Amino acid sequence: MARPRNGTSAHTQYRRRREHLADLEARYEKLTRSRPGTPGKKAAKTRALNKLSRQLSAAHGLLTKARNAITKTSAERASAKIAAKQRRSEAAKKGWAKRRTARKPPSPAGSRRAQRFLEERDGEVKQILVDPPSRDDRSAIGSYWHAVGVFRNNGSTALLDRFEGRSIYDALTRSRLPFVTDTALLREAIAAGHTDFDDLYTEISWASAA
Repeated sequence: MARPRNGTSAHTQYRRRREHLADLEARYEKLTRSRPGTPGKKAAKTRALNKLSRQLSAAHGLLTKARNAITKTSAERASAKIAAKQRRSEAAKKGWAKRRTARKPPSPAGSRRAQRFLEERDGEVKQILVDPPSRDDRSAIGSYWHAVGVFRNNGSTALLDRFEGRSIYDALTRSRLPFVTDTALLREAIAAGHTDFDDLYTEISWASAA
């Protein structure tokens, strides 16, 4: 948090200036209630009230300045948190892309690499393996899992909404499978552990794929 040049925080400055203002107001109120008995004392009271009025005006200005400093430092801190979160998000995206594009070991003879996918059937969601022939579908599945991860971490559906009404063609089932975007179903899938895995890809044999 930014601090004034004298080393005290904005909140400390605000507290001190509020206490100073309260003290001036108490003195002004007390002096207002006094009843001097001589012309000299009445004149002295007037001068003292005028002085306190100027001090009160200045104290109000300083209090407003301190309040604005708190608002400024709070905004700066919030902006710093947002920037840090964005940097972490960008780093996570780069890490995800790096893992996806990392060199994969060749598949053994008689096997191929399938992708994990979420399928909704009879109101329940479970993780299955799919083998989309289309490169676009394979890329879409990777992007979909990233969207699911964002939803799981902070509840945002901004990325998930892009998959509403979309589907992929699976060579294993010879059918089109829609992306699951219903948030209630996804929360159940997350709770059941259907979104947890170490590798998006896994080996399947031709025999099991037949």
